[in-house]
Amino acid sequence: MASNSSIIDSEDPPTGVLDVEGYAIYPDCGTKPTPVPSTVTLAQLLPVVASSGSQQAHIPTESEDLPVLDPWGKEAAIVSELRDLIAKLPPTVLEAGPADVLAIFGKDPKSFDDLEMPLEDIWETMMNPTLKSILGWGNNVDLATVIRRGALGMDGFLHFINYFVDIRKVPEFLLEGKLTRLMEALRIL
Repeated sequence: MASNSSIIDSEDPPTGVLDVEGYAIYPDCGTKPTPVPSTVTLAQLLPVVASSGSQQAHIPTESEDLPVLDPWGKEAAIVSELRDLIAKLPPTVLEAGPADVLAIFGKDPKSFDDLEMPLEDIWETMMNPTLKSILGWGNNVDLATVIRRGALGMDGFLHFINYFVDIRKVPEFLLEGKLTRLMEALRIL
């Protein structure tokens, strides 16, 4: 039992085979995880705005600084839950187009960001008002009419939320109130 607590308390990633929670099952086997190159291109990860009159989203080149997520870190729970709900959308949910309200999120989330702005200001001056204008306040917006699939729909919205929570570190609890109704609507569809 003493050896397990030292692994859990250690700041270094555990060695050996890991379970789904990231804890070592066989901590003394002496093997370390081997990085595997991605088979996904950067262009596939970024949503692209439809070309019907809109500008294309900026796709960074390999030479640009891109955020690197800690491979030992975990995706924020709210992002993970939202991702799971979007993946379960039924085929009857329409594909979003440029005129849909969620299309605003179909561009690179960095375009919403000001790297000089403190986190509190990001939430107060950009995220909260933007989410309120799209998702409404209380029950004044029928979210079933807002939810659409695709890069101009929920996929773009997820990319936006993921960027600000997992990359910019906006606290999850700030989003819970805004996203609770949306996630309930996603469960019902």
